[in-house]
Amino acid sequence: MPDVIKTGKKSELPAWSPQRPRMFFLHIPKTAGMSLRLFFSNQYPVSEILPANDWVQLLQVPTEYFEEYRLYQGHFSIGMLDLLPSARVGHIGIYREPRTLQAIE
Repeated sequence: MPDVIKTGKKSELPAWSPQRPRMFFLHIPKTAGMSLRLFFSNQYPVSEILPANDWVQLLQVPTEYFEEYRLYQGHFSIGMLDLLPSARVGHIGIYREPRTLQAIE
């Protein structure tokens, strides 16, 4: 069992976890994406999550900082992939009709 850091909060955080892969989650509104966004947000340190959820917020983040992040998620289009680092980035999208989960490598 891994050591844990006592945080004083309801849950305890693992002291170590493996580095997560770079991931882009295309959140299309009204597709139950908030549950998946919450799940992903709990898998990555805050410092590795792009601090933008839409194109307006993204304009506030200098592109030279994109390399520092490992999780990119929000209400973007697939064109967002063109802005991400050249390193391999997995991408996931949920579509409403039919409700499917697509992971593209």
